[in-house]
Amino acid sequence: MKEDIVRLEKEIHTLIREAERADAQDDRTYGKDKRGDELPAELARRESRLEKIKEAKRALEEQIIKRRISRRPMHQHSLKQDQNGNRYSHRGTTSSR
Repeated sequence: MKEDIVRLEKEIHTLIREAERADAQDDRTYGKDKRGDELPAELARRESRLEKIKEAKRALEEQIIKRRISRRPMHQHSLKQDQNGNRYSHRGTTSSR
């Protein structure tokens, strides 16, 4: 029984030393009292997370609008207007307002 106690105490001390070494390495890598899996500062609070999501949504919506505009047929962009308000293209096709 005494041998088991001595063996277990050695194992415990070994595990504690390994944990202390790992903690020291983490402190050097991530900073004291940090684990390395923390959220970035701007996402740490709910409000800032929500704002980041809203910003991303606005950016995506802008991209969608730009794509839709760029996919319109070119003749819609190149129509001109005469003195009477009729629209025409370089091909001479006319239409009223």
